[in-house]
Amino acid sequence: MFRTSGFVKATRADSIGAAGGLSVGWKKEANMSLVVSCNNYVVLLVRKYNGRLWYLVFFYGAPCSKERDSVLTSLEECLCNLEYPFLIIGDFNQVKYACDKLSLNENKISGAYEFNNWKLRNELLDIPFKGPRFTWCNNRKDEKRVYERIDKALGIEGLVYNLP
Repeated sequence: MFRTSGFVKATRADSIGAAGGLSVGWKKEANMSLVVSCNNYVVLLVRKYNGRLWYLVFFYGAPCSKERDSVLTSLEECLCNLEYPFLIIGDFNQVKYACDKLSLNENKISGAYEFNNWKLRNELLDIPFKGPRFTWCNNRKDEKRVYERIDKALGIEGLVYNLP
């Protein structure tokens, strides 16, 4: 599938049960190399034409709230070993604030406190989002329908204010 799409290099992690999976493909011109690939994230080293190096991290958060902490801890350990600035984009499966969720029932946001602490501990900044207010819907009917913003982009200060 990747080669027919024009991608020269690719990596993928198959889904686990109902959990999505992660596939990333890139062309030779992108000048990237694979650093780490696992079920929840892919780390690519990007070489810019001017010699600048940075990491692009694609992330898929655990859909089950009980598993999110261990996935974020694993990512945190990986990030500690990176020697250049990085940008993380993906589906975190986690709402950060009440305004990121719309539901007629309760607006309880399980895991938000832990996620926001993880973000602060790693000195990550939000990259502004353009597009629809919510990025996920449970597709249920009427009062059982829930909308959430779970897709995010996060980066460290040196990269956020000087995006490549």
